[in-house]
Amino acid sequence: MVNGITLNDLVYSSILYQPSISSVQEFKIDNSTLSAEYGQSSGAVVNVATRSGTARFHGELFEFLRNDAFDARNFFTFNSSEPPPFKRNQFSASAGGPIIRGKTFFFASYEGLRQAQEVVLNSVVLSDAERRSPANSNIAKLVELVPRPNAVDSGGTPRFIGSAPSPIENDQWAMDVSRNLSGSDRLNGYYAFNYTETNDPNGRGNTVPGFGNFFLARRQFFSLNETHTFSRDRINGFASGDGGGQAMGIPADPAERGTGGNGHYRGREFRP
Repeated sequence: MVNGITLNDLVYSSILYQPSISSVQEFKIDNSTLSAEYGQSSGAVVNVATRSGTARFHGELFEFLRNDAFDARNFFTFNSSEPPPFKRNQFSASAGGPIIRGKTFFFASYEGLRQAQEVVLNSVVLSDAERRSPANSNIAKLVELVPRPNAVDSGGTPRFIGSAPSPIENDQWAMDVSRNLSGSDRLNGYYAFNYTETNDPNGRGNTVPGFGNFFLARRQFFSLNETHTFSRDRINGFASGDGGGQAMGIPADPAERGTGGNGHYRGREFRP
């Protein structure tokens, strides 16, 4: 949950997206004895509060790097002594401060992810004799899409061992605006937009190159919170929000291209 509003995709029962690290002020994890407001699914509930601007301008930058220089070879890669190529860059920029001093504040953040990776593929494939056996012309065309063996295991079974690219691109923008309406009332609005492209050569159970799954998603989230302080020990909060997006999966299987699907999902919530 973000600012008291669910961040789950209610259609697929999964998280809509991961909030940017820079936009998180604090979080709380409840894993037992949950109250009625935390329904929908079992397990732990993570409640995130987003960052707001302060009376002074400030900003942050960070870069996280990981690559194959720090990795070991996959145990099941028999035809190479080096790990497959891997480059991961996660970076962010954020800034916050006053819009109207003492009254209105903002906090904006951007986070990006660029990952270039080759995943290991290890699969049983047709032998040369089996490739020549199909009498049906359509089956023979499909056989040509399967790579030829480049290794034989200890049992004499022909296998293809190699790698295929699995790039990931992710961009996320977020804006938080807070307004002190009075000494006892505070209004907060938060909006985030996420765009993701992934190519998974292991998708749909694939183990040979040229197949897999391409996935594209656009996600949005909005929350609006009003907090009223009655006294030092009595506070009332009202939260409403809207989240959803569009996702499209395209099979990379040459025999199934054109059969991809796309979906829309949306969820609204009001919480006193």
